[in-house]
Amino acid sequence: MFILFVTSLDNNLLSNDSKEISPYIKYKLNNLYYKNMPLAFATTRTLSSLEYIFDDIDVNFPLVVMNGAAVYHFVDKIYDNIYTIPKEVTSFIDEELIKEKMNAFMYAVDDNMLHCYYHHLRNEEEIKFYQERRTNNFDNFVRATMPKDLEASLYIIIEEETKIAKLID
Repeated sequence: MFILFVTSLDNNLLSNDSKEISPYIKYKLNNLYYKNMPLAFATTRTLSSLEYIFDDIDVNFPLVVMNGAAVYHFVDKIYDNIYTIPKEVTSFIDEELIKEKMNAFMYAVDDNMLHCYYHHLRNEEEIKFYQERRTNNFDNFVRATMPKDLEASLYIIIEEETKIAKLID
């Protein structure tokens, strides 16, 4: 029997304020890995926002990313177990976004590369999100419609709460 210990990063090891793992926790995590503790992480994030977080930690178990849409292996630097949103669902979502004049960051893994497609940056928070991530190693931002042969794994919509509620309705 194999037991895998999984912990979340968001609001657990990462505090809302610091958005990083403390040196003490990094030390403790490395000790666990050196003792062959089967420890994996789960997060809502993509790798672009995690790139610096695991500095100084010898992660040797997979990371569940994008709310469970994929698994990333640090050792082999590959994605696997990639879940996608069915085309008929993404078509519906895309039509609704167009109607509401809203943007979405649509993530898809292709050839072991995470691509983020978007159309227009419509508000300050979208611009901030884009600026913080566009130069990171793990995301490839593309201002274009997602190619028809790709399937999205994650949508991120950054908008006012009232507009999101209207979209959900």
